[in-house]
Amino acid sequence: MENLTIYKKIIPEKSAEYADFPVSLRRELGEYLNSRNIPRLYTHQAEMYEAAMDGANVVITTSTASGKTLSFLLPVVQRILEDPLTRAIFLYPTKALASDQYRAIAPILEYFGPGRISAGVYDGDTAPAERSRIRKSANIILTNPEMLNSAFLPNHSKFGFDFIFSNLKYIVIDELHSYRGAFGAHLANLFRRMKRICNYYQSAPQFLCSSATIANPVELAELICKTSFVLIDRDGSPTPEKEYRIIQPPQIKGSHDKIYGRKSASSIASEVICRLVENEAHFIAFAKSRRNVEVILKESRDKLDGAAFLGSGGSGRIAGYRGGYTPLERKEIERKMLDGDLLGLVSTNALELGIDIGKLDSTLLAGYPGTRASFWQQTGRAGRNGEKCINYLILANQPFDQYIAIDPEWLFSMESENAVVDPDNLLIELSHVRAAAAEMPLTMDDVGLFPDLGEIIPVLLNAEEVKGMSGQFAWAGPAFPAGDYSLRNMDQTRFKLILDESLEVPEENGREKFAPRVITEMDENQAYHELHPGAVYMHEGTLYEVLKLDLVSRTAWAVPFSGNYYTVPAGNKDTKILQVFEETEFGRTKVHFGDINMNEMIYMFKKLQFHNHQNLGYVQLPESLQKDYDTESTWIDIPQNVTEMYHSLLLPNAAGEMALNNHFEGVCHAIKNAAMMVTMTAGDDIDAVICGDVVLKADSGNAGNQAGSHTPDSAVSQRISESDPTASQEMSAFDSAVSLDSSGFRQKVSLYIYDRYEGGLGYSEKIYELVPQIIDNAVRMVGGCGCENGCPACVGDYSLDKGMVLWGLQNLKEKSEPPQYKGKYTEKERPAVRKEYSFSKFPKQWSELCENAVQRGEGGAAFLQSVKAVEVSGHRLVLTVENTFYEAWLGEPENMRIVEKILQRHVECPLDMKVETIVKGNTEESIKKKEKLRRRYENRF
Repeated sequence: MENLTIYKKIIPEKSAEYADFPVSLRRELGEYLNSRNIPRLYTHQAEMYEAAMDGANVVITTSTASGKTLSFLLPVVQRILEDPLTRAIFLYPTKALASDQYRAIAPILEYFGPGRISAGVYDGDTAPAERSRIRKSANIILTNPEMLNSAFLPNHSKFGFDFIFSNLKYIVIDELHSYRGAFGAHLANLFRRMKRICNYYQSAPQFLCSSATIANPVELAELICKTSFVLIDRDGSPTPEKEYRIIQPPQIKGSHDKIYGRKSASSIASEVICRLVENEAHFIAFAKSRRNVEVILKESRDKLDGAAFLGSGGSGRIAGYRGGYTPLERKEIERKMLDGDLLGLVSTNALELGIDIGKLDSTLLAGYPGTRASFWQQTGRAGRNGEKCINYLILANQPFDQYIAIDPEWLFSMESENAVVDPDNLLIELSHVRAAAAEMPLTMDDVGLFPDLGEIIPVLLNAEEVKGMSGQFAWAGPAFPAGDYSLRNMDQTRFKLILDESLEVPEENGREKFAPRVITEMDENQAYHELHPGAVYMHEGTLYEVLKLDLVSRTAWAVPFSGNYYTVPAGNKDTKILQVFEETEFGRTKVHFGDINMNEMIYMFKKLQFHNHQNLGYVQLPESLQKDYDTESTWIDIPQNVTEMYHSLLLPNAAGEMALNNHFEGVCHAIKNAAMMVTMTAGDDIDAVICGDVVLKADSGNAGNQAGSHTPDSAVSQRISESDPTASQEMSAFDSAVSLDSSGFRQKVSLYIYDRYEGGLGYSEKIYELVPQIIDNAVRMVGGCGCENGCPACVGDYSLDKGMVLWGLQNLKEKSEPPQYKGKYTEKERPAVRKEYSFSKFPKQWSELCENAVQRGEGGAAFLQSVKAVEVSGHRLVLTVENTFYEAWLGEPENMRIVEKILQRHVECPLDMKVETIVKGNTEESIKKKEKLRRRYENRF
């Protein structure tokens, strides 16, 4: 790997900074510390103790393995020794971390004995007898947000919880930085509920928080806990020498030295893993998604077995670790790693948190994790035993990664990002107000906790879920409203993937049939992306092919799969503007923030070959999968000169299936990634789409201004009303043949960045505040990319001209002349889906097309079934309808777009297709029917 290493950095060893035990520290507590060979505290530990004993709410952000646990444990134990009735809740984001931290505090429990200090882990796995003991006698209760939501708060007056809340002195929040997005918004509302219960029991607990290094730890703590905080960030702990190596995968060259991209980070990661295993090094390899965990695990095992490192057992020395594995599977993997049975793990960021899996010599990051906070957390897992460690960052062909290739010191010298949380998300707030009402009647004082209570209570009254009584509102709805939502995301729906029990297989180990079992569970959004028919699902390196997905029972069935590819879904998006909240001018553009409706449809998937990740083509799903939700968005209007230039560069392909050479996509790609850079978000949190008349009809008068449908990987939407930007507007992704004005196109094109969660989570609002910085970052990322003239990292596609995309970004601020266009587009087309019907023949199959579209749930399909006859004449499609109202209704631009969408998705349409309507029906009968309806309406209403 030496020849691929483009940058090395050694952070030298750092000596510790000590402080004497605080004067107020109890002597017996000092004796305990001495017994653990801790004669003095690190400076930050002493500082946190003093601040906590002064009654402050504290957040500490020192480095990994710096003794943060002892920092917040000391003041808690001091208080317990002074007052044995003291109760403290230690909150962890996962059950595994709570159990791990219980082992970390076990020595102090053993030293003082159960008569002085008692503790216990209270989660879903805790036995009833142990739960009873903890409620009765535990001073320190280690738990997770789900247990607070479902057990502690709803039962606050029963089972001994009232005693806990009456004596609650501390709430400790570990890994505070992990509570962002939906999880953070839920936790903030959870603490709103807890605060009203604590007020009822006349307790006012202090908050002690620990966090990774982020830009706004105090702001995050105050948003979640709704109280003021002090910050401790001066780290007094020692650190060993740490070496960082940045690896750039090699370019893939074809004939005449033409560059076709770079080897994937996953492929290089599997090579590094083989070397680490060969050298008996202990490591974690971090992947950016559950799918990538399984890809890297499989490819590493294949290479280990193929090269016969360590004999035949090489592949057995590594394992995967991610969400989707059962708790028992994860615990067994943790045990094997601690015992040395495993040398390394391939993990998602699930192991970014401080779960103890033993001594690690190295970390390997298969792609930049998206934030500096995550980078330092992940690389901080190695070297915790005080010994030198090596950390590898393998750059992916993504904007962040390739920006780091140009300026590696950016990664090490810049401050971390902002963590974003929106406690006032209406859907989340509504969920917790319902739960709060069931815990205690809502009063006027609760307006100070829930800012939208005045709007929420009327909704609950109308639904008969609360009833007014003596100036308060008591719960009258279902018995357990706290169980109606998930804290981890906005989607409570769960899907199961099960092994097909009817599959006969060759006899192996005495078995002739697979026993039915649940492979994994996931939410609806994950299921649509990972469990659609034809999907290849990977679990612990084993491949399964999904045969069927039943949306009613929320079950998918799969069988073992032996192919050499994995799958990635693709689809399109429709969006409508619902309301504009804020607008501002920046440079040459106007920026808006507001609510939109987003409809995402998955109707195909692509196959990618293992090891070389070659695209093997697209496959259309038998039925599309749709998700519709309202969310928040920031959108940026594209200047007219950029719109006109990009329109002039559009090219059609021979079949009219794709809009090629679309430089709007390059701008969209750069802005989205620049936004992720400053908001601490991942691709699952936000997305971006270009909306407006982006592609043009073939007959618009410009030979270059022709387009077909977009590639499945792009996201280009169409049509924005020029007259009223706040009106409800419909736009469609991957569609062509838009209505044009006299100039051949409309000028209005906007770039939308939106939260991928119902109701929004504050990301778009933060992006609205940071648009100038985001545009500057996008310019730097594209302009600083090391490619010659555009690549997937900087502009998203080798076919796009980097200079032209950079010019478009710069013109958001200042107008300039466009650069000379370096046309790169070749006749090679991206893989396309074979469409079901040809234009000339499909009138005979009209009924079949409509029936299939109805079954897929496509909008407008039911109306098309009412069409009486269909005729094709050249490039004209003539639809016969039964009355003039249907003709006028279908003639509405928005409705015509719906028809065109269905046709272009399933029919090989010509570029210049024109849809017309004619009326053939019994006019006299229609008039009689209308008159009859009028009389019935007047009589009834």
